[in-house]
Amino acid sequence: MGDAERSTESLAEDFHQFTKRSFLIVIVLFLSNLITAVSTLVTAVTLLRDSADDWRTAEYAKLRALKAGQTLDRFKEKLGSPAFRVRVRGGPYSSNIFQPRRDYWVEAISDESGATLTYTVTSCNRDFRPKFSFRDGVHQRSVTLNETPMLSVLPRDRHSWIAAVALPAGGVPGFVFQIHESSAHTNYRQHAWGLGGACPWLSPVQKINLYEEWNVWRFSNERQGGESHFRESEKFDNRTFKLMESSIVNTYIEASPNQCLVQIPDSVMPCSPEPYPDGFGVDPVLVR
Repeated sequence: MGDAERSTESLAEDFHQFTKRSFLIVIVLFLSNLITAVSTLVTAVTLLRDSADDWRTAEYAKLRALKAGQTLDRFKEKLGSPAFRVRVRGGPYSSNIFQPRRDYWVEAISDESGATLTYTVTSCNRDFRPKFSFRDGVHQRSVTLNETPMLSVLPRDRHSWIAAVALPAGGVPGFVFQIHESSAHTNYRQHAWGLGGACPWLSPVQKINLYEEWNVWRFSNERQGGESHFRESEKFDNRTFKLMESSIVNTYIEASPNQCLVQIPDSVMPCSPEPYPDGFGVDPVLVR
């Protein structure tokens, strides 16, 4: 074999080894870049998820820091300026409605001194679920918006009231709330939770029209001699319990100590003027 042939074979072998090494290098670089890209994507998704969780956590903390009875300035400090401010019909009170984010509304009804008499939170976003707790004797009761059925807050034997109020335009109820009366067991605060008219009414039960069912309940209550739109818990029947179980709470309300929300029949707490003469919580006509 001549030198020329040996040189050609050597060059061919060197080229083969080079391309083999280059191919392996390309594969290694490709895998390295792929791993880096996947890692970057996972990190971005995690940060996005954590960011979403963080803003909700921050908003939940704001809402837990507020209580009925604090000054209106305290609410402005936490939530910014009210989006709406209107006079409550029939009294010297003002309704201050805040919307810090599109996910929820806050209403604080205040008197002329700037003290808040009531504190209301309404959420129409199914993924926004602030939790509120209140004292009931030795127990802590809790309500999580867009999660808790109305029936799940109090034991069935605890005294309470249901109020169903029609919208001013008539027809279906605009508000349905369970009201827990003030006493030493609740630090002299009234609490209420239920379905506010500013949001769609949610139910875990498919094919149930809560508007229609509660409207039937309201007319039935009046036919039975009920006190307007109120019914006492001792008179709750299976239909009432079933409706309460099927109704996911979208609104929570609390009153300041020794302040009522509405005038409940035979209540020992006088309520004049009423903070809610026309219904509970955020006015759906105003915010829609």
